[in-house]
Amino acid sequence: MVKAHILIINSKCPYPICDGAAIRSMQMIKMLSLMYAIDLVYIYDNKFGNCIKNPLFEICDSVRSFKISPFEKVFNLLLGLFQKRPLQCSYFYSSEAKKYVNMVIDSYAFVFCNNMRTAEYIIDSNCAKYIDYVDAISMNYKKAVKYSNWFWSKIYSFEYNRCVKYEDLILHLFSKKIIISDVDRDFVLGRNDNRSDIFVVGNAIEQDDELIEQNDFFNIVFLGKMSYEPNIVAVITFVKAIFPQILKKIPQSQFYIVGSHPTSKVKGLVSDNVHVTGYVDDVKYYLRKSTVVVAPMFTGAGVQNKILQAMSLGCAVVTTKTGAEGLFQIENGKDICIVDDDNILEFATLTSSIILDKEQRINIGKSAKSYVKRNYSFNAIYEDLKIAMK
Repeated sequence: MVKAHILIINSKCPYPICDGAAIRSMQMIKMLSLMYAIDLVYIYDNKFGNCIKNPLFEICDSVRSFKISPFEKVFNLLLGLFQKRPLQCSYFYSSEAKKYVNMVIDSYAFVFCNNMRTAEYIIDSNCAKYIDYVDAISMNYKKAVKYSNWFWSKIYSFEYNRCVKYEDLILHLFSKKIIISDVDRDFVLGRNDNRSDIFVVGNAIEQDDELIEQNDFFNIVFLGKMSYEPNIVAVITFVKAIFPQILKKIPQSQFYIVGSHPTSKVKGLVSDNVHVTGYVDDVKYYLRKSTVVVAPMFTGAGVQNKILQAMSLGCAVVTTKTGAEGLFQIENGKDICIVDDDNILEFATLTSSIILDKEQRINIGKSAKSYVKRNYSFNAIYEDLKIAMK
């Protein structure tokens, strides 16, 4: 059977896989390639974006990349102030990519945009339009206002208002829409007439038989790309407000911040008990030596891959309600431990308790692994995507 030919547009190169956005993009490309013949267009801004060893060349029929310079980004951002679209859509915009898409668009069964940033390339065309919202970006900005200084709260409020209007426009102009969780879906649909729908397609998590051996090392681990603002807020809050309470009870505790591109703020957290690794080849090394994994998220949207990845190995995870948003039918206290966002003291107390209770960690870890296997296997997520694409 001949596969229909589609075009996928990415706002950045999905490889190397170093953050949640890349994980999501690669998953969509791999799964869609089982149903369709794919041509891929992506925009990049660094030396890694045009890697000749990129596995995308093995998955896609063709791969075409368009580089944007730092100057173009700044120019786009300034120009975007006078336009109606979200600033991030302007920031990642390539006029050369737009010209190319306009030239080839009529030869495809449909065009699949990997997030809201790429919708701009086809929003004014008559082609069949499909999009992965990924998450409700507007919800992320709404939460970020609360944890930002005066300047950034104004920027986030400005972008929030634009994102709301743009997400709603996409809802009515695109024929098929998917998103990562029920929470994100409800946030977008809740302000609309609900005559349109969005299919929920989660992130598949790599499955294997490994179950980490619970230890008594007193190691606390946080995973995530450390240039991402919600992650920065999380680790700063943990180090400044939560970790000191843990150290009072367990002075030998060590906190590891594991993730690429740590900012100067993150690097400034380093101390005798706080370690910033930067990029690591294999995060499983730190998950295996962790006693507990924490995800004190106060902003952000979508599903936290860092949490599911840790759970898939049998790690005991402590997170906030924001961190647990979008996790399908998860049981607090059994599969994971969830604390109210504003209850800093409870987060510290619960984390300390789990560190000191090996039997509890073993039980939570086993349940966590089983939860991920049931709900986030490749096959389970692929079946959801097939239904969405019908």
